[in-house]
Amino acid sequence: MAAAAAGAAISAVWVARATTHARRAAEEASDQAVARFEELRRGLVTTVSHELRTPLTLIQGLVDTLAARWNMLSEGERMDLVDDLAVNVASLDASVLHFIDAARLARGEVEVEQEWIELAPVVARVRSKLESALGGRNVQVGLTAERAWGDPEAVARIIELLLANAARFSPLGTGITVASRQQPGTTIISVTDQGQGIAQKHLAQLFEPFWRADVAETGVSRGAGLGLFIVKELAERHGGTIRVTSTQGRGSTFSVELPDP
Repeated sequence: MAAAAAGAAISAVWVARATTHARRAAEEASDQAVARFEELRRGLVTTVSHELRTPLTLIQGLVDTLAARWNMLSEGERMDLVDDLAVNVASLDASVLHFIDAARLARGEVEVEQEWIELAPVVARVRSKLESALGGRNVQVGLTAERAWGDPEAVARIIELLLANAARFSPLGTGITVASRQQPGTTIISVTDQGQGIAQKHLAQLFEPFWRADVAETGVSRGAGLGLFIVKELAERHGGTIRVTSTQGRGSTFSVELPDP
């Protein structure tokens, strides 16, 4: 079921992106546009192969170990392997959900139903959900604006993706801050980390699907490169925007502006 859903989602994202860039290539009728289209295709194949295949391979290895050595392992060793299984299943589930969310957004299937949302319980629920991913990081919450005008599930997803992104690029022991403030006509929700930061030359690409700052900077692949794209799309469906400020070696702040009614 999950594999079928992931396949359909991946296909939808690919078709949407391919159609857009094919059209641009035809309009521009340039070798550069065609080369960009081919680059995106290769990037998608690489991303999907890594993000789905890697956890599946690890899961299979752990299952094989448990099956072959069950009677030889101590209770503690079994539990360690089960914990590893849970981590990799969660990673696979997150990747599939990213592909599904991106596909629904690409197909225009996401509608937001806005209301006044109390932010404190939303942030608390997201922190609880990401407890494992946030482990070893000091999360501070400062909600000057107590409410925001938005779709409850979409706003929760925005905060979840920004927090998960901050955790992914923040060393253990560093701090992450979730804040909100009110400006005339809008509520701003921000997530600040103390991670590696992002080079100025990459800021414009951050919200493109399948683009990952870690790959561009270090060659190390972590994540499908869809989280910030999803945040941007959800913010825009609220009539809002997302902005980022970043200093290499000091961290980044992602701010989502949600207009008041």
